[in-house]
Amino acid sequence: MKNGQDLLNELNQFHDSDLPYYHPLNHDVTYTPGVRHFAFNAGRGAYWLFDILATEPEILKAVRDLGIVFVRLTVKDSRAILVVNADDGEPPLFRRVIGYTDCPERPVTKDDPNGEWLFYLENMSLLLPGQR
Repeated sequence: MKNGQDLLNELNQFHDSDLPYYHPLNHDVTYTPGVRHFAFNAGRGAYWLFDILATEPEILKAVRDLGIVFVRLTVKDSRAILVVNADDGEPPLFRRVIGYTDCPERPVTKDDPNGEWLFYLENMSLLLPGQR
C-alpha cells in the first residue's frame, strides 16, 4: 500500500488525458489514466470515490449545468470528507463524510496547505489537476 507522498509523486507524472476509461456504472462518465492510477493505488483501491461521482444526481446535474466542478477529498485518520463545488470559496454542491477509508492522506505542501486530493469533473470527464 502506497503512502500519500509516493502516490502524489506518481500522480504528478500524468499529464495527458487522451485515453479515457468509461465508468462501468455510468458510461457517460469517463476518467483519465492518472485518475485510474489513483483509484487503483489509493489504499486497497478507491474506485468507491468514482462510483459516488458517477452516480450521485446532484453531482451529475451540477456538471451538466456548470460544465465543470471541483472534487476535493480530504483524508484524516482513516476518515474522509468528499466535497464537490463550483469553485474555491463557493458553497458545496455535494458533501459526504466517509466513515472509513484506507486511502492515504495527501501530504501538505506549499501548493496545497489543506492536504486535499483534487480532481476536476469537466464535461463528464474526471481529470487530475495536471491533466486539465
